[in-house]
Amino acid sequence: MYELILKSYNRSLLSFNYLKISIFIFTLTEFILKIKNFPGFFQTGTIADFMLTLIFSIIQTIFMIQYFLYFKNESSSLKKSIFFLPGYMLYSLIYGLMILLGFVFFIFPGIYFMISLIFTPMLSVIEQDSEESYTEISKNLVKNNWWKVFGYSIFLLSLYAISSLNYFITDEIGKWIAAFVFSIISSFFTLLMCSIFYELYLELKPIQNLKSLDETTL
Repeated sequence: MYELILKSYNRSLLSFNYLKISIFIFTLTEFILKIKNFPGFFQTGTIADFMLTLIFSIIQTIFMIQYFLYFKNESSSLKKSIFFLPGYMLYSLIYGLMILLGFVFFIFPGIYFMISLIFTPMLSVIEQDSEESYTEISKNLVKNNWWKVFGYSIFLLSLYAISSLNYFITDEIGKWIAAFVFSIISSFFTLLMCSIFYELYLELKPIQNLKSLDETTL
C-alpha cells in the first residue's frame, strides 16, 4: 500500500507543473465553496447557494477529468475534458444512486456497491473505447481484490475528512485562514486521490486481464 501511495504522490508532484493553472482554479473554487455560507454571503439552502455549489462542483469535475486524461497521456485540454463531462457525471450519479439504494435497504449492500463500482466514473474517461460496460469493468477490477480496494477507500475518505476540518473552526478570523489553508490542502488531496485511483487501476488491470485469459482458456 505504501509503495502505491508513494508512486501516486510522485505522479501528483510531476503533474503539478503541467496542471498548475487547473490546480490554481480548483483551489479558488474550493475556497469559494468553503466561504460561501459565511455571514454576509449566501444563506444555506437557498437557490443561489445550490446553484453556486452546482456550478463550482461541475468546474471541479472538469479538472478531475483533465487529471485522468493527463495521467493516461492523452490530450488534456479543457475542451476534451468538457466532452467527457456528461458521461462522467452520469456514471457518478449512477454510482451514487446504487450506493444510496444499497444503504436504504441494508448497510452492507451499500458498502458493497461503494467498493465494487468505485472505478466506474473514472473508467468512463480512460476506458472510453471499451466494449464492456464500465460497471462490469469496475466489478472485475475489484473482484478478488475487494479488501485491498476497501483499504484504499478508507485512506481516501480520511484525506477527504482532513480537507474538511476547517468547518470545525468557529473563530471569525480563524475561519477565513482555515478556509484558505484547507482549500490548498483539498486541492492537492484531490489530485492525489485521482492519482491513487489511476495507480490502483494500473495495478489491478493486468490481474484482471490474466484472470480473463485463464477463464477463456478453461
